[in-house]
Amino acid sequence: MNNVSVFEIIFILGSLACIQYSVYGWVKVTATLLLMIYLIIAKVRMRNKRLTALRALEQKITIDEVYKEKNNSYIIYGIAF
Repeated sequence: MNNVSVFEIIFILGSLACIQYSVYGWVKVTATLLLMIYLIIAKVRMRNKRLTALRALEQKITIDEVYKEKNNSYIIYGIAF
């Protein structure tokens, strides 16, 4: 449960309670739709965080490769002279 706010927990529990205990059908349908929309948004946010982390890792690897290439060229340059 990374970065889940109190509002999100109350929203999820309230939606589940409405779905379970409501007498009116329209309340159950509305709560179900809101909960589904929230879960889709949460899934998209998780995917975006994962992609951001992968991009950062990819950039770090390329930066490390650049430093290795520079260091290797300095070593070769030092050996040549």
